[in-house]
Amino acid sequence: MDASTAWMGSAACIGFSGRMFPDPSDTSGIADAKLLCDMCPVRRECLDWAVATNQQHGIWGGLSEDEMHRFRRALFRRRRVEKAKATGSLF
Repeated sequence: MDASTAWMGSAACIGFSGRMFPDPSDTSGIADAKLLCDMCPVRRECLDWAVATNQQHGIWGGLSEDEMHRFRRALFRRRRVEKAKATGSLF
C-alpha cells in the first residue's frame, strides 16, 4: 500500500467478504453495503480514489454503480463549465 491507498487500512469494509459487496442487481445487498459506508471514516477518500482510478464496479464512497455514473457525469459537466469560465470559451 502506498500513500495514495493508505486510507484503505482504515476503511469500514476492511476484512468483509465479497458477499458484502453485491451484484448491482441486488438492491438489498447494495443497501447493506451503503450502510457500512455511512459509518466509514474514509468514505470521502474512497470516493475520490474511485473517481481518480475510474472504478466501474462495486460500491465506492457510499455510491452504487448507477450513482457513481451520475456523479461522474455531474463532475465532468462542472469541470467543463469551470474551464470554460476560466478561458472565456464556451467550448
